[in-house]
Amino acid sequence: MIEKTAEEIAQLVIDKSYWGNEWFLVFTLLVFFLLSSGAAMIGAYLSTRGRNAAMRADFNAKLDNIKTETEAIKIVQEKIENEFTLKHELLKVKREKLEEIYMALHSEHDELSYNLIGATAEDGRKYVYPSNRSQMLSYLHFPEELRKEMDAYTKSKNLISSRILELTKMQGTDNGCSNIQEKVKESNDVFDQFKVAKSNVEMKLEEVMKNLTKLSN
Repeated sequence: MIEKTAEEIAQLVIDKSYWGNEWFLVFTLLVFFLLSSGAAMIGAYLSTRGRNAAMRADFNAKLDNIKTETEAIKIVQEKIENEFTLKHELLKVKREKLEEIYMALHSEHDELSYNLIGATAEDGRKYVYPSNRSQMLSYLHFPEELRKEMDAYTKSKNLISSRILELTKMQGTDNGCSNIQEKVKESNDVFDQFKVAKSNVEMKLEEVMKNLTKLSN
């Protein structure tokens, strides 16, 4: 467009020169100068605008990268927080289950002691079938940590339970006083072994609890 305008002005200059109007030549040269300056300014403006557009595009690209990295960091942070929370929740549940096992051991001991006294005293009390809650909780929540001690406890518990049932069946029968006393003594000895097995489980519970406390810190 600028070239076309220049040609038109040049043609006009030729025509006016033929007529001999010098003032028109000066005016035309001034117009040429203004057009050249305007073209230079427009070129500089377009160049600057192009650089600004490139800088803006580069800035937007970097901003997008920052947003992407920020989102990635946020996801990792949330994952770590979730794992940390889950870990502490699991440890909390395990501590609660250890306490439940401990209470169940005492309850089972009291039930067996009640049955043994009833079988030896022949006071007519009914046999109470002991719970298996301690074994259930142990094998469910601590299958490896408590297996050895709990296996020994279960074996001892089953043995004293069977001895108590034998004594209960002997009540009111003619089996001889000496025979009954011998069975009572044997049952008491077996019950003492049961208490030792129970104590071993309790000591193991304390050890597991200490390990859980270390993990939670």
